[in-house]
Amino acid sequence: MRSLHKQIGTAWISKKALALMVREFRLGLPKETGGVLIGYWLEDSEGVVITEAVGPGPCAKHGKTTFVPDASYHESEIARLYEQSGRVNTYLGDWHSHPNSVTRMSPTDRRTLLKIAKHKDARVPTPLMAIIGASDPPTIQIWQYLPVGVFGIFRNRVVALKIHQFS
Repeated sequence: MRSLHKQIGTAWISKKALALMVREFRLGLPKETGGVLIGYWLEDSEGVVITEAVGPGPCAKHGKTTFVPDASYHESEIARLYEQSGRVNTYLGDWHSHPNSVTRMSPTDRRTLLKIAKHKDARVPTPLMAIIGASDPPTIQIWQYLPVGVFGIFRNRVVALKIHQFS
């Protein structure tokens, strides 16, 4: 099987980004919440660095098993953080919570990753999705979408990444 994009394997996440996700998770209980991940890809597929996480936004919709983000808020925050970083940190993907479940991806989560990968304006062909799940303390898993194919027959694959924190 030939991979069209290299699997990165490791995600480095700042303590600041992780703290925001945990705080938003707890504030949103018992409903789902989420946001976007901001950072940069390391060269030669060595990994990804998540420098920031953005919360749901003031117009987000939260349900027991659904979350609809405030897209205009996210667009403005992505642009602000991109400029603030000297045009280094960019949109990497989304994060959301599973307040009554584990950090495994649902079929809806998989479809969302595919939608992000195919959305030209997102400019991220192998997006990330972080899921924060119910436990004490909350657990997190970061997934990466990878399109893979053999002899012109394509299917989609989602892989879990190793997670490391940094200050």
